[in-house]
Amino acid sequence: MNITDEQELSVLKDVGHPHELFKIPGVTAYYPGLKTIDGITTGQECLVVCVAKKKPLKQLNKQEIVPQFINSTITDITELPPQRVQVTCTSSDATDPYDPTAQ
Repeated sequence: MNITDEQELSVLKDVGHPHELFKIPGVTAYYPGLKTIDGITTGQECLVVCVAKKKPLKQLNKQEIVPQFINSTITDITELPPQRVQVTCTSSDATDPYDPTAQ
């Protein structure tokens, strides 16, 4: 089950752009989605908050806890380690770049 455009807009309208979530240690991303419990999608719209490593609530410090709600939208926590972007040039042009002014 995927989130509809209407559901996505509803979540974004309610939560805005909660960039303060990135102040919580371990938060790597967030996006509008549907709540999942034990691997089953409930169909309830939510703000999915991604963390580097999901831990039991008992193991978290107060400043590491993601709020259960942002405004009236429920949050859902999922694990997503930080992503690295790596660009590799394998073309021979990488060592001999094109110069349009050269003749």
